[in-house]
Amino acid sequence: MGRFVAYTNEYPWTWTAGHLDEWMTSLIAGGNRAEATIRNYQGAIRQFCDYITSPFYEWAEVCQER
Repeated sequence: MGRFVAYTNEYPWTWTAGHLDEWMTSLIAGGNRAEATIRNYQGAIRQFCDYITSPFYEWAEVCQER
């Protein structure tokens, strides 16, 4: 996930679907990464987003309070 943060140079709360699309396009166009590596990157981002939006952890409420 650190690579995505470095690519966007943005905080997670400002990420958009476009950021992910652009990053994936650049990784695929680069042609030097295995398909499994790209899927792993996607999975890491998905897990992070699932975690921060999960109602079990109440991160949305915490972020709004702060």
